[in-house]
Formats: sequence, C-alpha cells, structure tokens
Amino acid sequence: MKKNKTVQRKNSDNDCQITDEKSSKLITRIIPKKESIHPFLKRIEMFHEITRKRPEHYPYPYSENSQNKTVIIMIPQDIEKEAQVLARQGRKPEAMLQIMNLTGIGLSVAKDYIDSLL
Repeated sequence: MKKNKTVQRKNSDNDCQITDEKSSKLITRIIPKKESIHPFLKRIEMFHEITRKRPEHYPYPYSENSQNKTVIIMIPQDIEKEAQVLARQGRKPEAMLQIMNLTGIGLSVAKDYIDSLL
C-alpha cells in the first residue's frame, strides 16, 4: 500500500502544499483575504455574483477559514500549471474564470490566486 506524500514549501505570502493522492497531485494554496477591496472591484464582484450561473457541485470546492481570514483552494497540479501559463501569456481573465468555474471562488479571490502563481 502506497502512502500519500506531502511536501510543503513557502511561496511568498501563500502556503503551498503538494499532495500525491492516487497518482493525481493536488495543490493546496492558502490565499489571504484582503481587508479592503478597491470600490470598483467590489462593485464588479457584486455584479458578477448576481449574474453568475452556479452549478450544483464544483469539482474542487474551496473552503474558508474565518479565524485566519484565508481561503483554502485545492486543485490538481496540471490545472494550476495551465492557469499559470494562461496568466503568463497575458490571459489572466481566462485563467481566473477557469479557477472560478472549478472551485466556486469569487472574483477578487480568483485574482489573488492567479497573482500568486506569477
């Protein structure tokens, strides 16, 4: 029986953990929630939340830690790499949308997540 491997490393402000589960590697990122968001971004996020179509179930749902004011996101390594490539090509909105559709996170957290990949 194979044991799950866990490797932790510090990546700027975000903790990153790689877990090997059944030959698919999940990346766990802990994104700190910002205390204040730019008013324009806040309005866009409110509008987006109202108009966004949400599925009943997300493949990789996120979780929030209210004590630390952080969001914990776990996605496969290959999807994170794909989002990173999109962001580096200047296609941040596509990368954000991909992560939002997989996890259910909001616009500002998705932006912070993609920024943590660069």
